[in-house]
Amino acid sequence: MDVVIHQLVIVALVTAVGIVAAKVKIITPKIRAGLSRLVLELSVPCVIISSGYLTIEGDDWIRVGAVAIISFIYHLFLFFMMKFFGRHLIKGEDEGKISVLIVTFGNIMFVGFPIVLGIYGNDGIFLGAIFAVGYNALMYSIGINYVSKKKAERRSLKTILLKPFYIAIVIMFVLLLTQYKVPAPVQETLTMIGNLCTPLSLLVIGAMVQESDILSLIKDYRLFIVTALRLLVAPLLMILAMYFVPLDVGLKRTVVALAAMPGGAMPAMVAEQEQCAPRFATLSVVQSTVLFLLIFPFVIYLSHKILV
Repeated sequence: MDVVIHQLVIVALVTAVGIVAAKVKIITPKIRAGLSRLVLELSVPCVIISSGYLTIEGDDWIRVGAVAIISFIYHLFLFFMMKFFGRHLIKGEDEGKISVLIVTFGNIMFVGFPIVLGIYGNDGIFLGAIFAVGYNALMYSIGINYVSKKKAERRSLKTILLKPFYIAIVIMFVLLLTQYKVPAPVQETLTMIGNLCTPLSLLVIGAMVQESDILSLIKDYRLFIVTALRLLVAPLLMILAMYFVPLDVGLKRTVVALAAMPGGAMPAMVAEQEQCAPRFATLSVVQSTVLFLLIFPFVIYLSHKILV
């Protein structure tokens, strides 16, 4: 559990810096909006392309295919489940919409990757990178499109496909399938820009928290519904599914761990950029991240008992 606590402390500290920076007007609303765009349209695409550097050979392709399929099915199932039930569980049109993203897309890259590395070693991080393919492909397509209020843009397939993250996904798949290794300076440049994603995301969330009523974390019952769905229902569904799938135990336990992550920073940033209940989204991420430390050990214990 040390790695979990370590990562959550980092999340809390960087978010706190964002709160202070917003309090003293270093991060103004205009700067915050610019940082959100920088992350979504530059840093995230670099992260996506960087995941195409993996070396894959032999039987690894079978595991890659299995995890990629699991990721797509998992995220699609949660998305449409929440899209159907969300409006009944979460009052408020915008709150209901952004809840779909919070529940569907957990914080697998910043919190998830270090944790599966600590628990399952290099194999865990390898599988995590493949799992992120489904996350990225769906989050930055149907996810953003679902909460977007730019109706004309939602109808334009050409506009959607020319988004930086779509172009990045295409490049990533080309690199993955061809196993082409781009020159080291290019790799390092993309990695460096991609590394901006986490700190900038958390600074933006901190700035958003500064403008929020923290007491709402315990006042708004809707937040507890979203948190329970993200931290309990989603991973329990994954455990159930993995119980019936004939794959190796390490793979199954890893995807369960990834399914148990708290609400991701990206949905909160999308909420901010699209002005779709940004305060509710931020509070959902904050609450689920705090409660994650209490619930995650139970999920891991359960997965190790059932998936043998």
